[in-house]
Amino acid sequence: MRKWIYILLASFLMLLYRPPSFVMADAQGVLTADSKKENITVTLKKPAGENDAVTSLRFWMYVSVSEGSTKQPSFQFSEALKSSEKIVSSAAVTKQGSVYTADIVVAVKDFDIFKNGGQAVIGTLTLQPSDTFRAQAGLAGVSGAQSGQPVLQYVSARGQAVQSVPIAGVRPVECTKSADGTAQNPSGPSDSQGTVIPNLPVTSGQGTPGQGTPGQTGTPGQDGTQTAPGEDESQTPGTDTGAKPGSGQDSAQTFDKKKALTLKLSVKNSTGRITFKWSRAAGADGYQIYQYDPDTGKSRRIKTILNPDKTSYSKEMEYGTAYSFRVRAFQTLKNNKRSYGRFSQVMHTVTAPAKVTGVNISRRSLSKTVISWKIKGAAEGFQIYRSTGRNGKYTRIKTMAKGTARKYTGIRQTRGRVYYYKVRAYVTGTDGKRIYGKFSSVKKM
Repeated sequence: MRKWIYILLASFLMLLYRPPSFVMADAQGVLTADSKKENITVTLKKPAGENDAVTSLRFWMYVSVSEGSTKQPSFQFSEALKSSEKIVSSAAVTKQGSVYTADIVVAVKDFDIFKNGGQAVIGTLTLQPSDTFRAQAGLAGVSGAQSGQPVLQYVSARGQAVQSVPIAGVRPVECTKSADGTAQNPSGPSDSQGTVIPNLPVTSGQGTPGQGTPGQTGTPGQDGTQTAPGEDESQTPGTDTGAKPGSGQDSAQTFDKKKALTLKLSVKNSTGRITFKWSRAAGADGYQIYQYDPDTGKSRRIKTILNPDKTSYSKEMEYGTAYSFRVRAFQTLKNNKRSYGRFSQVMHTVTAPAKVTGVNISRRSLSKTVISWKIKGAAEGFQIYRSTGRNGKYTRIKTMAKGTARKYTGIRQTRGRVYYYKVRAYVTGTDGKRIYGKFSSVKKM
């Protein structure tokens, strides 16, 4: 193999496996979309203060689908990069719930990626949406986390260490498509003109005001019924228990139907309970929480809150499951009908996996032990802990990064010594961090 190939692969692997050194200088970026809002091109500007040529870089993108569906997005590198014969590249796309994450890495030998005026078109993310579609595409943090600042990791021509810098000045792109196949212009300033504008990161617990389906005058049915996004429901006058016409603390004129609420979701380790928190709407008489199905594009109302001052709610859900939700405010009019505000942005979360059960330990040989377990529901992996005392300090001895794993055969233990074992499952949350289930009962061998 030629020497330059070794060097190129080394730069590529550094980006994948070596911990980065964080520096203060920013890179710049902009996302531009075509007229159909299906092709999003990424342009990056060289990190400030970097005087050497940049030969390798890595960053992450996300596509958060709030309505409709899309085939798995793909990323194509620009012709300027692909024209080099000395290129190693990767654009792995994964899916968690209704969020796609693209891990984009490129290394080019003897080629300054930012040679053209300090900026470069890296490539284009392509969507293949359904007839009715709404999503947000943006740059993400480390490992694809939507929360926090987008990050660029890179290696200079010196190749001494991986540097990590924030990407400033890049705004997500709103991708919408109507049933007739035409792209729709989202509310708010356009980000498809190629200009660098202030960054508005999307987090796993915070929506962006001004998005969602415009509210209309309508009336609610019973909780739990299926409704299409933004659909109004009918109600017979007098059946709305607890809500009085115009009972909001502010006057009727202050209720803004065009204003979307901000929704935050949180889940704790070892529990399937989801906590909802949202911003209060002036003039509202209550709120409705909807569970959203990204596969069908439909919503199911799970709770109606008839107290305008109540801005939180919690509900027990299935373990180890990805969920999507949104919330809207309403005002009760004098004719007992309701006027609805705009939906919040669809927010995503994942509940903790169930408690591991059925732990069994058997001896494979004098020094080798096999441990097996069971779990109800989904998980992404498992952790095995061991201690020399039942109530002593437990140390993690193995992480099984496979949700289908149900045993581990590689445990070694000293002959004649008693060990205590316990196992727990985990899933990855929308912020990229692990959420753990309860530990199993302790077993000894």
